[in-house]
Amino acid sequence: GLLINILSNAAIVGMMFMATQHLQVVSGIAPTLAGLALLPGTIMAIVSSLSVPVIADRIGPRRAEIVAFAVATAGFAVVAVWGASTAAWPFIVGLAVLGAGLGIAWTVSTDLVISSAPVAKAGAASAASETGFEIGVVFGTAAIGGLTTALYQAFFAVPAGVPAADADAARETIGAAAAI
Repeated sequence: GLLINILSNAAIVGMMFMATQHLQVVSGIAPTLAGLALLPGTIMAIVSSLSVPVIADRIGPRRAEIVAFAVATAGFAVVAVWGASTAAWPFIVGLAVLGAGLGIAWTVSTDLVISSAPVAKAGAASAASETGFEIGVVFGTAAIGGLTTALYQAFFAVPAGVPAADADAARETIGAAAAI
């Protein structure tokens, strides 16, 4: 359960980091609208988490986790297949599907962590579960952000004729390149 919390939060935070960059720089959406475009994913996470009692009762918590990650993987696939376009919809749809899967995963994994502890240790188990979420946020930001930056800087080609100072700035960040 704890590992699921870490990995699922790393996935969603990394995806949201990439989505906001793409929506603003590639799709040309204003920062506030890019933030609002992330709302469907949040809403789907909330809605899907409310379905967990029904799902877990029917198929069990372990299978519910498998279903949750299958749905989340489908969300990643939407972004992977259609995300290279300048359209915003692949990220919005992909994050909504990802949110639906992770809403289930978070709810089931938290229940598994807390219910596996003796009643007297339920508070400590809850704290451990929450710590897993926070570690996932940090890991997702660092890993996905760092990997993205490294890949960008390794593969970005400055067009011929760009002044050296602008080329150096463009190699640093996607935002700087878009501003030039």
